[in-house]
Amino acid sequence: MSFLYPWFLLGLAALALPLWLHRLERQSAERRPWSSLTFFREAPQESVRRRRYRYFVLLACRLLLLALLAVLFARPFVDAGSALAGSAATRHLVAIDTSHSMAHGETWARAQRAAEAVLAGLRGGDRSQVLAFGPGVRVLGGPTSDHGSWRGAVEALAVTGARASYGELSEAVRTLAADDAAPLHLHLVSDLQRSAVPARFADLALPAGTELEVHDVGAPSRPNWCLESVKGRLRLHGDGPAELHVTLAGFDTAAAVRHVELRVGGRVAGAADVNVPAAGRAVVRFGEIAVPRGYSRAEIRMTPADDLPADDVFFVGLERTDSAPVLFVRTPADARAELYYRTALLSSAAGMFELQAVTPEAAQTLALERFAFVVLYDIARPPALLESRLRGFVEGGRAALVVAGPQVARQKSAPWVTGSMVDSGPRERPLHASAPSAGPMMAGAGERVADVRFHRYLRAEVPDDLVHVRLADGAPLLYEQPLGAGRLLVLTSPFDTRWNDWPLQVSFVPFAAASARWLARLDAAPVPLTVGEVLDLGAGHDRGSSVEVIDPDGRRALGLAESVSGRRVTLARAGFYEIRRPGLTTQAAVNPDVRESDLRPLEAETIARWQATGHAAPAARANADPERSKRDISPRVLWWLVAVVLVESTLANRYRRG
Repeated sequence: MSFLYPWFLLGLAALALPLWLHRLERQSAERRPWSSLTFFREAPQESVRRRRYRYFVLLACRLLLLALLAVLFARPFVDAGSALAGSAATRHLVAIDTSHSMAHGETWARAQRAAEAVLAGLRGGDRSQVLAFGPGVRVLGGPTSDHGSWRGAVEALAVTGARASYGELSEAVRTLAADDAAPLHLHLVSDLQRSAVPARFADLALPAGTELEVHDVGAPSRPNWCLESVKGRLRLHGDGPAELHVTLAGFDTAAAVRHVELRVGGRVAGAADVNVPAAGRAVVRFGEIAVPRGYSRAEIRMTPADDLPADDVFFVGLERTDSAPVLFVRTPADARAELYYRTALLSSAAGMFELQAVTPEAAQTLALERFAFVVLYDIARPPALLESRLRGFVEGGRAALVVAGPQVARQKSAPWVTGSMVDSGPRERPLHASAPSAGPMMAGAGERVADVRFHRYLRAEVPDDLVHVRLADGAPLLYEQPLGAGRLLVLTSPFDTRWNDWPLQVSFVPFAAASARWLARLDAAPVPLTVGEVLDLGAGHDRGSSVEVIDPDGRRALGLAESVSGRRVTLARAGFYEIRRPGLTTQAAVNPDVRESDLRPLEAETIARWQATGHAAPAARANADPERSKRDISPRVLWWLVAVVLVESTLANRYRRG
């Protein structure tokens, strides 16, 4: 035992006081009534002291009281492993699996009953805490010794369509254990799905001294069929029909015939009976699918439904649009650059875009709102009316590609571009480019752009997080420029074979198509998506604009503040999400994670290895932080002090009456 403030132990010197008081006793003279003292001589009476101890129990109580008071002020503590520390209260973590696979049959009902039984069986002196995992790990509250208070929280939990990860659970347990040196007991209430184990077994490691108790609530037999994937062109341009290839999969299933039906916009667009081999896969093709203009919601359903019906349905978003018009503003001398860009779009975008080229003067009379985006090719100073209208066009939520060339080099500035642009001049040795990140503008062209030779360019100062392609000397070649709610790209070298040979290289075609899709916002809703994913709505690219997200139940998934600032949506359930931006509405189809459809349980050996990771000595965790290994026993000393005071008071009153 040690003391935090040992100098208070000097108060033990006060023990001499009761010792001295108990040895001191004065004898009083016995007085009797007498008629007269006339004939008696006065004589002084001497006091006789008897030095002996009396009332030993009371003396012991007073000595103990003073000693405990001095020890209490000295703040005693002991090592956590000391016998004086007593048995520490155990902290119980009840982790409940809420992933998609828990909806199989009666699994979820068994899980809730198992969690309630665990909480009901805990000791009163222990503390409990409830976690839910899948998606992620959610801590439902702080540790408490009132185990019955968790009943409402457990009943309120529901199965999600997301995937569970035992690796994420172990990481959360390690974080919680770092704040408390108490013994840890982890109760895992799950169907022990094999697919929830991380790729690295080391990610399952539990903190030292943690006991893992497994509560398997899965069914003894777990066959399951699911719609595993759907492939095909989901965005259509023109009048051609759509075609989808649907894959059915069985896990621990016998050979069977499954009926598959496709509905588009609520109407049956195709149906087929598919022979699925035992524990195998089969593919069914739906061709000649009539898709109307705009967005269509397609639903593929497999019947008869099994014990996990949520993965017997697959949601697909289909879109049919006319070719998106693109305005190419150039001078008459740049017809060759227009030809390069037009050819690249027609050859790679499959009719997605339709290019219209005009001069700056003619562009002033056009209705800009009908264009998906504008290419401003080497226009240093457009007419004032056109510049004003184009600025409003971009700031309102649309997009533009500004290409800098000889005209911009002479003026050293381009419309809406911050800072000056300095001409590098012709170079004897050309530079090559590289894409720092595989962004949406360089999809399919990121590595091939290194083959392009740049002889001349315009240098600009741009923050690193806005640059998509750099030249070998560090100068930005392709970067973003914030402008209201819109998207603005700047290219510092034109489509001109005198400045570079990019239009003649293979990488120019995928760059033209990918950047056009990004500018037209045709990348806004990637498909397919799975429950539990976080949909990033491009807060970094569309600063200041608002986004409204409607979930499958028709409710807003983002608050007013989040619609402008955060714009990250966790896809909490399967179905269709509608994404509304200024001037544009898209949709995203969300389905359960297909890995949750494989219900095969963990092997007993894997569970035993997982449990063994927490069998290290509990002292190992405490020794990592010596301060956490100390246990303050001042509360115990205080209780002993109160008890001694009560005994001393009782004895003192009894002796006084006697």
